[in-house]
Amino acid sequence: MYSTTKKAIQVLMAIILLFGGFVVSPAKEVQAAMSDLIISEYIEGSSFNKAIEIYNGTGQTVDLKNYVLSQFMNGGSIAKDVFFPSLETLLPSGDVYVIASNQAAAIPAEKIDHSTGLMDFNGDDAIVLYRKDASGNRTVIDSIGKVGEDPGTSWGVSPFVTANQTLIRLSTVCIGDTVTDDAYTNLDQVWDSKPVDTFSFLGSHTANCTPTGPTLVSSTPADGATDVPGWVNVQIEFSEQVVITSHTFTCDGQVFNSIFDSTESPSANWTLKPLGELPAGKVCTITIPTTGTTPNLAAEAKISFTVEVTKLVSSVPAIGEMNVDPETDIVLTFDHAQTSLISGRYALYCDGVPTNDSGTFVQTDTEGKVWT
Repeated sequence: MYSTTKKAIQVLMAIILLFGGFVVSPAKEVQAAMSDLIISEYIEGSSFNKAIEIYNGTGQTVDLKNYVLSQFMNGGSIAKDVFFPSLETLLPSGDVYVIASNQAAAIPAEKIDHSTGLMDFNGDDAIVLYRKDASGNRTVIDSIGKVGEDPGTSWGVSPFVTANQTLIRLSTVCIGDTVTDDAYTNLDQVWDSKPVDTFSFLGSHTANCTPTGPTLVSSTPADGATDVPGWVNVQIEFSEQVVITSHTFTCDGQVFNSIFDSTESPSANWTLKPLGELPAGKVCTITIPTTGTTPNLAAEAKISFTVEVTKLVSSVPAIGEMNVDPETDIVLTFDHAQTSLISGRYALYCDGVPTNDSGTFVQTDTEGKVWT
């Protein structure tokens, strides 16, 4: 590039460059690795003392806005929704959320997270917990009883019954009952039973689950890499074939658009492609939740990265040099190899005044550090 001015000039170059690179961290271990929420406690007590406890053992915070708890009364097949938050309601991993009747006088108030007049089930009413997607479509993730059947008083054999009893999910249960129309028997295999109006266990739950499902095996750039070019794509390998359905990608907390791509689907090898150059010096994070793949991951995959900052090592003519020939090409040398320098990615000032100069930088070495 060059100026058309015919007198000796002082060249001041202001070059604003965005280049990047990043670091990938493997999936983190969690104590319990459930694929979704479960109903961890069921209280069908005297009078209006009714409550349902929901446990999050997924290894990540879950928004209950994406869930619905429903009753099916007296063998009916039409859902009566009793809990369906419209606002963000975050449930951390390892924590529980208790929904109770607003007339549950005997249940300690400090153990209840949400009270509702809609909760009025008895032992012969089925309970279903759904997850819903952005379109409102529902997927069963846990249930109690058999939808469409009226068992008379309750399901089960005493003391493992759904009437006048407190049922606590066994710590070995790591997935909900997703079939709502099969026989509801053998409650002792998944529940512990306590006498009517037992509330002392409400408010916490323990699950001993071994993580199952695909895991993140490796990535290129490798975990801990720094000064990786901002135009790089991330190669990720899983332990088995998956389909990636959701992920988030942020740089210093700001969403950065990206896509995952693969030559086939499902596949064990995927490529994250940022839709643009990564911002220099920023810390970026890729997150793939346990439910972000099919089949679900054993644990959340967390990918963090730091983008390189490019430094100008030298220039010809030098910054501040006087009496430069206006026909002189400008040669820039950087400390890192650059992907490209194109028209519009620099600004040229003469005597402090911006010029309308235009042109193209051309790589003039084999490493990509020198551009003219």
